[in-house]
Amino acid sequence: MRRFLALALPVVLLLSGCGGGGELAEDKKLHVVATAYPLFEAVAAVGGDRVHAVNASPLDAFGALTPAMVEKLRAADVVVTLGQGAQPEVDAALGGRASGVVRVLDDLPTRAAVPGEDVRGALDPFVWLDPLAMSAIVDRVRNVLADVEPLQAAKFQKRAKGYQKMLAGIDLNYSRGLRSCERKEFVSRDPRFQYLADRYGLTQVAVGTDAELAGAIARYRPTTVFLRDLPSVADARAIEGSLGVRVSTLDTAVDQTDQARRAGSGYGTVMDLDLQALQAALGCRMP
Repeated sequence: MRRFLALALPVVLLLSGCGGGGELAEDKKLHVVATAYPLFEAVAAVGGDRVHAVNASPLDAFGALTPAMVEKLRAADVVVTLGQGAQPEVDAALGGRASGVVRVLDDLPTRAAVPGEDVRGALDPFVWLDPLAMSAIVDRVRNVLADVEPLQAAKFQKRAKGYQKMLAGIDLNYSRGLRSCERKEFVSRDPRFQYLADRYGLTQVAVGTDAELAGAIARYRPTTVFLRDLPSVADARAIEGSLGVRVSTLDTAVDQTDQARRAGSGYGTVMDLDLQALQAALGCRMP
């Protein structure tokens, strides 16, 4: 009898750790794949130690997926993706999967993509550049995680609220920091910042050609022009000499390298740097 109890005990312990109603064992994590960095950060912030979060596109959110990443997408407990055709390879990998999938562009107010944006679908996907939209994404992530693991819903809610408090702080900093500026128009060869502009009452003047850039400079008299990539010092000086403007960049936060994340960079860091760049370009008085 004692020998039977000794053999049975590990089985009982194993079964007791499995939970009921689809709940995970305490030592098992939800595998969640996100297909753009801000979505990944939302998952990691809300899920905490209950999720193993994977950023499916750490370098190019709209590029090709490796076979290994396709397998991770298909095997994931939860996938958080853009939807609306913005990432066709992701859509193809998921097929008709409905459960455990958040397609954020399905649930947020969106606008049409601007010509020149590096996207495949008809919608501008950079919704998270409005911190209030990012907060709505966090809500959707919290809901889907709670659906999959309901006994952890209170913890997911607490983490979501904490992260959303940070987002509210970013929104407040932008509202105050861009309230008193000499100009409201910013000239950019990178047209991906319309959601940010709409949120804070700015006008993004998107230009594609050198002639359009020269015309925008003549019309709006900016002190700074935003480029897609920061040029070398020599090229920056050449632009300043020929056009009479400084050059800078804004970051969409759509991707972050593992090295940058390990160094502490994230959504909040990027948004803070973008605010500083806009304040300098628009001649804003600091609150």
